[in-house]
Amino acid sequence: MCVILYLATSTPLAAVAAAELTVESVPDGVLGKLRDKLSLPHVSRVLAGTCSCDFPSMLVGELMPYEDWMGHSAEQRAREIGLLTALFGLVRGACCDGRGVELFPVCVGVEGEPAHGRHELRLGELDPARFQFAENFIHAIHA
Repeated sequence: MCVILYLATSTPLAAVAAAELTVESVPDGVLGKLRDKLSLPHVSRVLAGTCSCDFPSMLVGELMPYEDWMGHSAEQRAREIGLLTALFGLVRGACCDGRGVELFPVCVGVEGEPAHGRHELRLGELDPARFQFAENFIHAIHA
């Protein structure tokens, strides 16, 4: 199944296509399924190509840092690190109002299911070389 990364912010984000990331609006039918999970009013989807599968993520109950034994090729890790670096830059800009952002990676078709939990994170502590998402969890990121 494809994963889509949703980004909730306190102010609207302009549609962006830069550094291999595309930020676009969320279809109304999906947006309705996300409203009870995300506390911030403006929701966009962040894509790397046609989905968000290239962002590193695992279907686990906790945040696990990426480790070399997880077996991604050097090329795949370089792409993931580049995508996370670009994403964290986008998040940094969106966090300037002090309210932070919420990121929600979830498989297409299960957006209406309850989130498995919530992780509170500080932007300055996120390392693109070690970070990966926990799928179906809200990742609340503050400056």
